[in-house]
Amino acid sequence: MEVEIKRMERRAFLRLSASLVGGAVLAACAPKAEPTVPPAAEAPKAQPTEAPKEAEAPTQAPAAAPKEKVPLRVGAWDFAERVWMNNAPLEYAEQHDEVEIEVEVIPYAECFPKCLTGAATGTLPDVFYTTSRWGPYAAY
Repeated sequence: MEVEIKRMERRAFLRLSASLVGGAVLAACAPKAEPTVPPAAEAPKAQPTEAPKEAEAPTQAPAAAPKEKVPLRVGAWDFAERVWMNNAPLEYAEQHDEVEIEVEVIPYAECFPKCLTGAATGTLPDVFYTTSRWGPYAAY
């Protein structure tokens, strides 16, 4: 078995040398790195403490402000046999006063283009019923 040894051409050697020298010059021209750790400060001197004062009378807590409802957009397919997709979010909203749910029913034939457009424009529903077929698009 014979190994063929290739010699480097002169032009290739000069290009490599120029690249290495240029990199070394650029590295040498970089500003000096400043330390990121500040110098240690002296520990504060101990101060005398005061005796505790008498507790004041308790004050009444301010009245709680009414909570705003959190809007939640739920996307669902338009399938007659999957009515639960539309009803489940509404039942959840009935049990949780802090949530306001809007169900967006989308025909299945339009799901793919609408999801891609929604992902591109940032207008996808907050929650969308899906299957494993739609897994690659779930990253949006």
